[in-house]
Amino acid sequence: MKTANSALYRGNSPIETLQQAIMRMGMDVIQKQIMIYAATELFQSKSISMKNRMQALWKNCRKVLAFSRILAIKSGRYDPEMAQMAGLLSDLGIVAILNYAQEHRDLHGDDNAIDETIRSLHSQINGMLLYQWNLGEEIVTVGEESRDWFRNQSDEADLCDLVLVARYYSQMGTPDNKSLPALSKMPAFLKLQLGFSAQDSFSFIEESEAEVAAIESMLGSV
Repeated sequence: MKTANSALYRGNSPIETLQQAIMRMGMDVIQKQIMIYAATELFQSKSISMKNRMQALWKNCRKVLAFSRILAIKSGRYDPEMAQMAGLLSDLGIVAILNYAQEHRDLHGDDNAIDETIRSLHSQINGMLLYQWNLGEEIVTVGEESRDWFRNQSDEADLCDLVLVARYYSQMGTPDNKSLPALSKMPAFLKLQLGFSAQDSFSFIEESEAEVAAIESMLGSV
């Protein structure tokens, strides 16, 4: 009901019952929202040493989700609900690694070991988890390849390309900005054909601020 009454889905009158929420949003949207909220629970941490990492990861995943949805609508070629779910799940492997680390005291406080594990195993673990969840080949590909800035598997853009660009936008203006490649050189951005140039991306991000904030507010914190 909270989602149905959010800025993204609300209509002329507020939703007061679960039946009204289902009627407004539809079962397909409901199913994807359930998956998103189920995944959100994985970001919870009982370990104080991991809590900050989980919270930082959640904030980033939330922003990737937001831009994935916005870019899906902008392009007109992707289901916004599927896109935002893919954006959130694109870093599920990191969640699994952090959950493993918090259960093994020998890794507590060893940030270098954790970071190296994430760099070397994240994509593989992500793909395996999403495959086990039976979310389909498209989502599995996002899990395995959405950190490869120069990914170029075909001439046509796919959902993974969309999430890649969403990830790029989520990192613009942050400390990670220094490690970003030139957007104009990224095959994913060029293939998406969003109707604006790489140089116009800052304007696009500014114009999207209110919508990003609305999506982040709907998801809440962990």
